[in-house]
Amino acid sequence: EGAELLETVAGMPQVTVIPRAVSDVSGQIVPFYVSAVHPGIHTLKPFHPTHEAALEVETVRLDEALADLGIDRVDLLKIDIEGADFLALKGFDFTRWQPQIITCEFMDSRSVPNFAYTHHDMAAYMQARGYTVWTAAWAPITEYAQPGVTPQHRFLHCTPYDPAESPAWGNFFGVRADCEAVFAAALADELRATR
Repeated sequence: EGAELLETVAGMPQVTVIPRAVSDVSGQIVPFYVSAVHPGIHTLKPFHPTHEAALEVETVRLDEALADLGIDRVDLLKIDIEGADFLALKGFDFTRWQPQIITCEFMDSRSVPNFAYTHHDMAAYMQARGYTVWTAAWAPITEYAQPGVTPQHRFLHCTPYDPAESPAWGNFFGVRADCEAVFAAALADELRATR
């Protein structure tokens, strides 16, 4: 699958593939699990019956990877790494880069047993770094989408983070204070367009 990825991005000079796993610690060699059911659930810790250890990868902190690439500005930070999202956040230097928007996936059924954190921990971490957190919540996953076989995931809502809410899974948007009005307007436009 690595060869397929490299082939896909071969004509995209703005894309750089780094054959390492983003984490909060660099230099560890860890197993990487793949699924024959869905390529979007490959992971560092197995959570699906189809996961099989396929190879070993070296970990890298996100801030080290960015520094190695000479990246001095990050406007949007998108993390979706199947339960290890908080590790990537903890491996990011918020004093050096302050993205306008951060988006992370969360699912406590993956992160609690495999990485010992909840989505509340991740929200508190972003808030402590000056971000307002919004939650895009989704209905529980019945099975991973296989075109023509399983139903698509069902979006529920996107609202300001509420620590009393425990959605099944979803995405967080961490929004920098100076970008809140633009984010709220763009979200309202998007939600109107999808009704």
